[in-house]
Amino acid sequence: MQARMHKSWLAITILVMAMGTGVSAVTIDTPETWNSGTTEGWSGTDFWLNPYPVSNPGNCIEIAFNDRSTSVPGIAFVRADASASGGRFAGNYRAAGAQRAIFSLNCKSCLPAVAKLYFFSSRGGRYWSYNLATPEAGRWYQFSVPLVYAAGWSCANDPSAANFEYDLESVDWIGVLIEQNQTSPQAYDIDDFALATSAYDSDGDGMSDAAEERAGTNPFDPTSVFRLTMAGTETGILITWPSKAGISYDIWRT
Repeated sequence: MQARMHKSWLAITILVMAMGTGVSAVTIDTPETWNSGTTEGWSGTDFWLNPYPVSNPGNCIEIAFNDRSTSVPGIAFVRADASASGGRFAGNYRAAGAQRAIFSLNCKSCLPAVAKLYFFSSRGGRYWSYNLATPEAGRWYQFSVPLVYAAGWSCANDPSAANFEYDLESVDWIGVLIEQNQTSPQAYDIDDFALATSAYDSDGDGMSDAAEERAGTNPFDPTSVFRLTMAGTETGILITWPSKAGISYDIWRT
């Protein structure tokens, strides 16, 4: 990984990753919440693989950067080997039915310079990355990244849809990379990291994320869900539902 980093990077980065053997030990629809008060075996290193501290400030995992007091911050990673969390983020994603990587990110004091989702497959020797948009600091932001090449994944070594699918059958690690913004002190929290199928329900409102995306509701907000309400009126029945521009709705009766 170190040899693949461009020498012009002048910022601290984090990579939350899970290492694995490539076998289908993947656990789907089970988020990593860090509710145990520990890091669940996820540890940190700097760019040169020296230890870098991560913590659990309460139901999440966090990495914090001090003021570098220089114009050149360093680089750091957070990783988990196959034994961490039972190795449930490493293995054959296709055989397990994983369709998305879902997680929450809190940029506590400022936005990162760069945020990406990464996974690595030793089978193809490729590091795949997906750019993440972080709209504002000081609040949790939820991501749902399709594990589909056409969604915007890229790599430096022979990128193609065929190679992407090939590497998903033997994933060694997956995680979030964050590049520190300038040199000021800052911290980033990650929570609810999961490999999800189409049936996964992030907010527990009884409607799957996939169904909520089709309906135009927010899959991360339990108060935003597609449900009909009916009420009798003097002239008939009034039906209401949360609609969204650009989506067509059909009403059937029997």
